[in-house]
Amino acid sequence: MKKYTFTLIISFIVAQTFAQQVPQFSQRMFDVMSYNPAIAGAKDIHEIKLHSRVQWVGFTDAPRTHMISYNGRIMKSSGIGAYLMADQTGPTRRNGFNLSYAHHIKFDRFNLALGASSLLSQFSFDTDVLRFHESGDLVVAANNIKSKLSPDFTFGTFAYNRKFFFGASATQFIKTQLNTSDTPIPSTQQYYLMGGYNLSKNAEWSLLPSFVATFAKNYPWQGEFNFRAEYMGKYLGGVSVRTEDAMVGMVGMRFTRQIFAIYSFDLLYSKLRHYNAGSHEVIIYFEFIGKPRPPMFFLDDNDTKFLPHWY
Repeated sequence: MKKYTFTLIISFIVAQTFAQQVPQFSQRMFDVMSYNPAIAGAKDIHEIKLHSRVQWVGFTDAPRTHMISYNGRIMKSSGIGAYLMADQTGPTRRNGFNLSYAHHIKFDRFNLALGASSLLSQFSFDTDVLRFHESGDLVVAANNIKSKLSPDFTFGTFAYNRKFFFGASATQFIKTQLNTSDTPIPSTQQYYLMGGYNLSKNAEWSLLPSFVATFAKNYPWQGEFNFRAEYMGKYLGGVSVRTEDAMVGMVGMRFTRQIFAIYSFDLLYSKLRHYNAGSHEVIIYFEFIGKPRPPMFFLDDNDTKFLPHWY
């Protein structure tokens, strides 16, 4: 019985970590490039982000995810991006490197971007950190996957102007699988829809409702609904709700013209709320204006206010 229970727990951890290769964050609207490459270059600035998430505080071996990313415009209508990420949950580790490219097409009333990215991730399973309660549990260890490299491609589209954005993407086009114990665990293709609208009526306040919906085969869909207010591009406050999971509160502040930071806290209302004290997440922006050229998104020719952070 113990052996059976142990195998189920390990299989669940491995399946959740391997099947979803895209980094999982609460502040997903601030790091769209991790699941939609068409965002690269949309802001017409160069941007570096440091993103860190500590999940389920108080829960032993809880997930920890860290990522550093870059995206920016090159030439008039092209954007590039890249990120490095590291994710650890219990005995599992996942490291990945991503490269993205997007082409932006300017129409009369909006811009349309088409993007693609490639990801190479390494999944590893460390049985040395596990405590086996029965010698029979070593059967599980005998069949473990020490390390596995997995390539992937993501494709996306992104429509945007000063007032709205809407995008769709699909990840994990290359099917790979792990063979741990007697059960093969395949990667799972995921689909994303996202959108938002800028309700701002003046240059001081930005009111930004948005959503992200995630769909995957054999998994329930998840919706994330956000509302943020930003004052003069310097102060940010907002709330977010994830279906059947958590409520998120966030605050942000600009420290210099180039540096903006956002902190968020997850308050779970799922069954896991009894076993942890929530999750913490921080993202730090480093923003650099490139060479002057006709703007494609937020800024008018004479507009000097800071960009609102709605993705």
